[in-house]
Amino acid sequence: MTPKEVVSEFIRRCDAAASGGGSGDPYELLAEDVELKVQGRTILSGEYPGREIVKMVLAGAVAPRVAKANVEIVALISEGNKVATQLKTTGETLDGKIYNPKGEPGGCVFYVDGDEISEAILFLDNTMVETVLLGRRYLPPSQATE
Repeated sequence: MTPKEVVSEFIRRCDAAASGGGSGDPYELLAEDVELKVQGRTILSGEYPGREIVKMVLAGAVAPRVAKANVEIVALISEGNKVATQLKTTGETLDGKIYNPKGEPGGCVFYVDGDEISEAILFLDNTMVETVLLGRRYLPPSQATE
C-alpha cells in the first residue's frame, strides 16, 4: 500500500471501531514502536511511545466515555512517507453530550514506513476534549479566579 492508502485504511478502521461496527483492527497498522504526539493543553496532550501505550491512551482514556463516534477524512495530501489529513470527528458521550456538533475539522500528520504508521501528530480541539469528552467545565478567565 502507498502511505496515503495506509492512512486512509487506518482512518476507515478507526471510524468502524468508533461507530460500533468493526472490520479490522486499526492498531494493526501501527508500527510496534509508533510514536503518538497529541498537541494542545489537555490531559491527553503529550508524547506516547509504542503501540500498546498508544492503544491505552486512545482506547483506555477516550473509549470509556464515548457511546458512538465517527471519523472521516475531509482532505488528505502526501509527499513521500508524510501524509497530512484534515479530519472531521463527531460523536456522543455516554451521558449524551455531543462532541463537535458543528463538525469542525481537526488534523493529523502521519509518517508511514512500509505498510505501518511510525508516527502520528494529532491536533485536537482542546475545549471540546476538556468539556465534552472529559466532562470539565470551561470558565472564562474572569470567573476562574472567583
